[in-house]
Amino acid sequence: MRSHYRAGFFLCLLILLSVLVLACSGGGGGGDSRGTSGPSRPTDAELQAELDTQKGAADLFDSASAQLGDDAARQQVLAFLQGRPDVVDAGIASDGVSIWIKYQSGVGGVIGGSPAEALGYASSPVHSLKVPAIPTYIRNSIIYLSNYQAVILAPVYPDLSQPVENLLKGAGFNVTPYMGASADVTAFEKMSNCGVIFIQSHGAFDEYGNVCFETGEELTLDRVRIHFIDLHAHLLHYGKHFWITPAFVYARGLFPDSLVFANACFSLGTDGNNTTMANAFNGAKTYYGYKGKVHKDFAKDTAVAIFETLTDFSRPESDRTTGVAFDNLPRHVDLLHWGAEFIITGSRDLAFGIVPFYRWNNGTDHYYTTDPTGGIAPVSGYWYEGIACYVFSTQAPFTIPLYRWFNGTDHYYTTDPIEELAQKIGYWYEDVACYVSSMPIPSTIPLFRWNNGTDHFYTTDPTGEIAPELGYWYEAVQCYVWPQ
Repeated sequence: MRSHYRAGFFLCLLILLSVLVLACSGGGGGGDSRGTSGPSRPTDAELQAELDTQKGAADLFDSASAQLGDDAARQQVLAFLQGRPDVVDAGIASDGVSIWIKYQSGVGGVIGGSPAEALGYASSPVHSLKVPAIPTYIRNSIIYLSNYQAVILAPVYPDLSQPVENLLKGAGFNVTPYMGASADVTAFEKMSNCGVIFIQSHGAFDEYGNVCFETGEELTLDRVRIHFIDLHAHLLHYGKHFWITPAFVYARGLFPDSLVFANACFSLGTDGNNTTMANAFNGAKTYYGYKGKVHKDFAKDTAVAIFETLTDFSRPESDRTTGVAFDNLPRHVDLLHWGAEFIITGSRDLAFGIVPFYRWNNGTDHYYTTDPTGGIAPVSGYWYEGIACYVFSTQAPFTIPLYRWFNGTDHYYTTDPIEELAQKIGYWYEDVACYVSSMPIPSTIPLFRWNNGTDHFYTTDPTGEIAPELGYWYEAVQCYVWPQ
């Protein structure tokens, strides 16, 4: 019994000591802003001093650059920073253009040094990442995009991204644009739920070689308080606005089968092989980016040309992949400005997911399928006639299922999930044949339904091809599809 009492006494003593330690460490409800959970948080006065230093250095660079040139301006800024008590270290980044800053709080800062027409600066130090690389696919089959949510993040030159937004909407994408100041940190957090991510921003890399992008969120004390944990962890850092790092992107989760278009300077570094940001989009299939500093006009023309090819559904699917869109560009290097090179990494076989809807015939029944082999059609006496139109093989936000019914001799296709009339006259449900649009949207055409009493015939030809000559009569527009 004495041993139990002794054990209980020591347990109570241990608990009392723990409470005393917690109280002495400021873990109670009072205390200052330096809580015990997470990183040691500077006071507001300390944070404001860092913001004043950041702004003072940026203003000094702008004024000195206009009077003395960029090189002399950098030296003046470095001298200014070396005399600040809130700065641990500062230097010129490995691009030879920008200045990185390490503050006493553990946060990094950046002073850009690119011309106004460039989509780039250079960034503050962040931790290097070791994340899985985007795999390079060596295959002949097409990879179809399965997510038709798109996001446009354009904190700089938002008007230049408008043509891309229009092309994506015309192709049936559900597009969410964040322009200017609305492309804040929260907007960048929403990238992972999208099939297409289009970023138009200032890009950079730091002294460790990590590629980073600028947001549209202005640097203020209130916003620094909110983002301090991410700043201290180097998911974000100071600039004129907040910048995101590869660690920020990687923390967002997966980007399954996505297309990422990084319309920014240095989005693939200075040698074209810097995939620190590309790799952070874990699961993405294709990443477009730039080697070096890119001029905004070249960046706009390149982006529009890429998406014109990707959304041109009049082309065969093999002629509108990410690789073909890249190969079809009139030029990959901007010889008019600073020699930026546009580069594709990852898969060259990604395409927006419309697929052929093949038509088969056995003399008395027409059968339609997305299966290029025809499924059971060849062994059931059907012969191949051609591609009727293009449809989606997986459901996109704007599509609905096209259901296939059968009565033993006739296949009937409808967007009605119940189709009471078909059931009443002896049809039974077989499967979802594909996905279509129930209403006209840009780039779609009607799919007309004809009937001769024993066979339903579907065509995009408003005259019905030879159906009227064979005794078919027109019934209705069944749905909207994409042309051959």
